[in-house]
Amino acid sequence: MLKRYLILALLCFVSLPAFAQKGETYNEDVPSLYGIHAELGYGAPGLGAGLGFRYEFFSFTVGLSGFANSIPNYLSYKEGENLQLNQPLPGGYVQEEYEAIVVSFDAAYNHEFDWGNVYAGVGFYSQQDTVLAKEVKTGDYYTRGVINSSGICFNFGADYYWSENIGIGLAIHTKKGILARFSYYWW
Repeated sequence: MLKRYLILALLCFVSLPAFAQKGETYNEDVPSLYGIHAELGYGAPGLGAGLGFRYEFFSFTVGLSGFANSIPNYLSYKEGENLQLNQPLPGGYVQEEYEAIVVSFDAAYNHEFDWGNVYAGVGFYSQQDTVLAKEVKTGDYYTRGVINSSGICFNFGADYYWSENIGIGLAIHTKKGILARFSYYWW
């Protein structure tokens, strides 16, 4: 699965400069572009939000997902049963995992057009999943523990310039899901 994401990111980075207009050159008289942006989205871990900044063609975003996620109500202890994560699960129980919290740090390359910009990025995420034991007979859930994981994540999106200083856009993120992005730019 990681191989698929690496190929997707490589294709995004390779294809972005292909959108540039021929004969485009650097002009020292054009002021630097700055921006801040906020993201709201929904994915497997639940609702998420992010904040970031942009300087010229580079942007950086910090995100947190896991608000209003769908973890069932559970009890923390079952008397007479050892449901710890490091022990085998007793008969009559099944294990279920739920994504709880995902924190991500993303860097992206942005390419400008007259109508807006397109960006592709790579980042790092850290995730904590809740592991529950479900008693098959009663349907009750009990805590087993948490699993921490981390790795590489990718994103791709586009912003449309609503006005000279305001941008709105959509993005896809491998850990945070589908995102709406609101940006403010200045020179």
